[in-house]
Amino acid sequence: MSRMLLLGTGGPLGVFATITDSFDRAPSSSSLGNTDTGQAWVAVLGTWGISGNLAYVATPDAGGTDLAYVEASENDVAVQVTFTTVDQGHRLIGRYVDASNYLFVSAEGGGAAYALYKRVAGVNISLGSYAVSIANGDVLKLNMNGNDLTVYLNGTSRITANNAFNNTATKHGIGVTSFTTHRWNDFSIAAAA
Repeated sequence: MSRMLLLGTGGPLGVFATITDSFDRAPSSSSLGNTDTGQAWVAVLGTWGISGNLAYVATPDAGGTDLAYVEASENDVAVQVTFTTVDQGHRLIGRYVDASNYLFVSAEGGGAAYALYKRVAGVNISLGSYAVSIANGDVLKLNMNGNDLTVYLNGTSRITANNAFNNTATKHGIGVTSFTTHRWNDFSIAAAA
């Protein structure tokens, strides 16, 4: 898809308007509601909610993975979120098609790394990793520009890959492997760099 698209609110014709969500709204144990820019969150696995102005999983899915996304109508984007309370299994999701096919950045190895994966027909395939002690407040960004994928940790490029998987998919979001202590803040989808 072309980046020359009107999306969201407030953007001039022909320019991708950034989607943002601060999660600063009334508490809910049943829904993430809408982003600050008006797009609906879709919870596909698990029951998601808002607590203390942060996104969280209120009830984990029995299958072990929880996912929620926003339809951006754009595939070449930079998806970013703050892992406010981070632990193993915390995920940032890109180019989601269904629960068996998407890209994701995940906190790994007992808190000793971040890794980029593609999930293909339900199987996770590593595209790269970066050894680091994960920390509360880490800001993760997945920049997807054509087949070029770059993971940024706190503003610095840490993982790069070139892969055509799902390169036309336009849904992006957050996920976790069935823990209720994880929290997300300051989510955004912007035009890819």
